[in-house]
Amino acid sequence: MEKGRTRCGIYAIVSIIMLMMAFSYSRADIAPMRETSGKTLTSSDKAMEQIEMSAEEVSLVLTKAALKVKVVFHMKNAGPELKIEEGFPMGYYSDIMKDFEIKSGGKKLNTEVVTLTAGQSAHNKPINDYWVTWKNTYPANSSVQVEVAYQISLEDYGPNEQSTGYILHTGAAWKGVIGKAVVTLTFGDGFSPYNLVEISRPDAAAIQKDKVVWVFKDLEPTEADDIVITFHPQDYSAVLKEYANGSKGWRDTQNFARRAKMHDRKAYWEANKKLLNVGERKDEKLILQGGDKKDEIEWAIVGEAVGIFHEALRCAQNEPEAKAFLPVATDLVELLLDGKVWVDNTKVWYAGIRKYGEMRVLKVAPNGGEYAKKTEAGLRQEIKQARELVDKNKEKK
Repeated sequence: MEKGRTRCGIYAIVSIIMLMMAFSYSRADIAPMRETSGKTLTSSDKAMEQIEMSAEEVSLVLTKAALKVKVVFHMKNAGPELKIEEGFPMGYYSDIMKDFEIKSGGKKLNTEVVTLTAGQSAHNKPINDYWVTWKNTYPANSSVQVEVAYQISLEDYGPNEQSTGYILHTGAAWKGVIGKAVVTLTFGDGFSPYNLVEISRPDAAAIQKDKVVWVFKDLEPTEADDIVITFHPQDYSAVLKEYANGSKGWRDTQNFARRAKMHDRKAYWEANKKLLNVGERKDEKLILQGGDKKDEIEWAIVGEAVGIFHEALRCAQNEPEAKAFLPVATDLVELLLDGKVWVDNTKVWYAGIRKYGEMRVLKVAPNGGEYAKKTEAGLRQEIKQARELVDKNKEKK
């Protein structure tokens, strides 16, 4: 792990075969209290016209039991005195946030928890949307410092990875953009950056020896800017040792590649070579032996091939290993799109992406709908870009 540097392509791509991953968001930026339910904030017009969040500093401390959060918001009121109700989203569960405290101008404010109906689940049951709310006053033409502190309980899932994070996009409800946002993640209970599996917005992050720091300027946050942290109780050094001394089967290599992705890019690409160098090429087809694990192999190959291809294309300009690996990944994805991958006697088709809640899952099926066709068209375009990049590399040599 290189001190203070960001890495290419460490994006939070959720593997379709990841098992038992728990997720607990550490909630979000404060916002003027909305008047309707759902994800879109319908905020006080006056608040949106008058009050801006000029800066925020978010401190996250990750331990085995909890994520401890402290946030300082620097608010500016450009108009007359304004009294509004503000809120802090808690999510689907009212008991996940502990010891919540809010101060404005150094004064502690009283809070209450309210419940909104955010929609219906797949089983037509209401989804609760809990908010901590309070009343705040912004004096005329003033700067006010608002401080929030709380912690998110993290359940003990033993040897399994978990995800948590911090939502930035609710900060878009204020006037203009957020001038500067700094999110600092530090660690307790023997954790370190080597316990991280993936982080979102790595382009804005500096991974250091004992912390990760995201810096945003003039940010108009969307959900794509939310901080997502996936971590594992076993650190990377232990994973490396275990893999070096243990089995090198396909699933073992896949799990190792997932952990190496953030911490050792050279090892990551070496593992990818093993993952995609599978099966037998015959009559312009790739034939895989599935047996009693046929379905698992279908899903694994499709999920890994497309994900690795995206990573190789994204990083080919900056990482020699990615550039060298790009032709292999491109060939396999093209075979998938052309229906030239077989598991035993069954042809495997790529039909695009199907959404299940917040997760995107690659679906294998003979035909796709309009969404699948658009997804395939996008992949075809990326394959063209990859081919052009490979040809340019050949010309330079």
